[in-house]
Formats: sequence, C-alpha cells, structure tokens
Amino acid sequence: MRERITGLVLAGGQGRRLGGRDKGLVMLGGKPLVAHVIDRLAAQVDAVLINANRHPAQYAPLGHPVVEDLRDDFPGPLAGIDAGLSRTAHGLLAVVPCDGPFLPDTLVARLYAAMRAEQAEIAVARAGGELQPVFALVRAELRDALTRFMAGDDRRIAAWFRQHRLAVVDFDDESAFANLNTEADFAAAETRLAARRFARVLGIAGYSGSGKTTLLTRLLPVLRNAGLRVGVLKHAHHQFDIDYPGKDSYELRHAGAYQHVIESGTREADFAALLAIYHAEKARRP
Repeated sequence: MRERITGLVLAGGQGRRLGGRDKGLVMLGGKPLVAHVIDRLAAQVDAVLINANRHPAQYAPLGHPVVEDLRDDFPGPLAGIDAGLSRTAHGLLAVVPCDGPFLPDTLVARLYAAMRAEQAEIAVARAGGELQPVFALVRAELRDALTRFMAGDDRRIAAWFRQHRLAVVDFDDESAFANLNTEADFAAAETRLAARRFARVLGIAGYSGSGKTTLLTRLLPVLRNAGLRVGVLKHAHHQFDIDYPGKDSYELRHAGAYQHVIESGTREADFAALLAIYHAEKARRP
C-alpha cells in the first residue's frame, strides 16, 4: 500500500520577471495559474497545501490550506518546503511549483516508486538532462535537517538535496516541466491550453491480428504521460451489443430510453454519444 502523501504547491516567490506580480494568481485560460497546477496535483496526492507569502486571502477560495514561509526574507523554495514539512500530516511531501501547469499526471507515482526502489530520502525529476529540483518528493522526517541547513548561508535546493539519499527520475517530455516566468511564456501556455480544448483523432487501421491492440497498449501510456486524456473508439465489422439481457442498461434501453449514461467513480460510458460518433465517422468515409 502506498504511503500517504501531501502535495505542496510553491507560490511564495516574488515574481520579479513578471514585474512583481503574484505569479500564482495570474490568470491563465480563465483561472489562476495555481489552479491549473492544483488540478493536476490533487489527483496524485492525499491532501494539498499552498505555500504563499502574499495575498493569502486570494488563495484561500481554492479550498486548500495556505502556509506562509517561516522566514520573512523570501529565501527561496527551500523556505516553502520547510513550511510545508511543518504542516504536513503525512510522511511524504510532494513539491511542485505554481508555474508548472503541465506537470505530468504520473509525477508523484514515479517519484514514489523510485524512492522506494532506491531507499531514498528524496526523489527528484530530471528532464532534458537537467534536474527539475522543485518537482520532488521529500520525506517529512527531513524537516529538522532542512531547518539546520537553512541556518547557514547556502540556500540552494540542489545543495540540500546532495546531503541526502537521492533518487533521480528521468521524464521524456521536457515541456511538462516548463515554467511560466514571462508574459511570452503565458501567451505560449494559452495557445497550448487552447489546442487541448479541441479533440484530435488518430486513426489506426489494419487486418485482424496485425498488432493494432499491441501498438495502442504501448502508445496510450506515452500519450497519457504527455498530459493527454485519450479515449478509444473501436470499429467492429460484425454485429454486437454492449448490453446484455438482465442488466439494467439492457432493460432500460429496451424499455424505450434513448440516452443512457452509466458512471462510476472511475469511468463513465454514454452509449448514445458513442454510437453518434461512430455513425458520424462512418458517414464521412467515401
């Protein structure tokens, strides 16, 4: 069983390259930047904390506790981690920056797996050959060690990491760790988000037994790791029925229900919508 993990979003910086604006509250795609990060992180952890030193009242409506640095001189991300370690109720703290809205949805799981496998105290992401030190998983028991480290003159996060057993996890998609630091970065992110609002269709055709399913089972994890949500529409050349006599969905459909949606905590199926997509695609074929 996985240990319980608190997620920490670092939003305590001064936003110098944005003219001193509170970066986490800058709007992106109709909502604050920090909200995009929380959306991606919350599904991977058991609780979320926000490290913010300015405008805590504006962060509060996001629905997660706000923790300020324990020092008032903005000493950097280590101060935010220190504040998170002081408030977490769990044994692990997953740290991400507020300006990384495209972080992988497998980030925490992969960091945790590496930490366990290598018996590490800290696990950190690496992409494009470079460490991504603010995308990390830290054991809460290191809080005293961090406090002692910060009493010195060196506040570099990588220097503190090197004092502990460190696991490094490589990620293929460097763009998932892109930080938004300038107005140009925000404009590019707006374009990237807009592109995701439109469905893209990839068609794969082949004879039975040619390896289509094998290909897809290998391709789907790659697409998901790139931050995409993927659905699959399968064409069948023979008659089939996704309902079976005796099942509620079968009985309700045969009683006259045209629109039928079945849903659980993990997935949903809209039978009429699936059929509509199938027939629309079929009609487009020459």
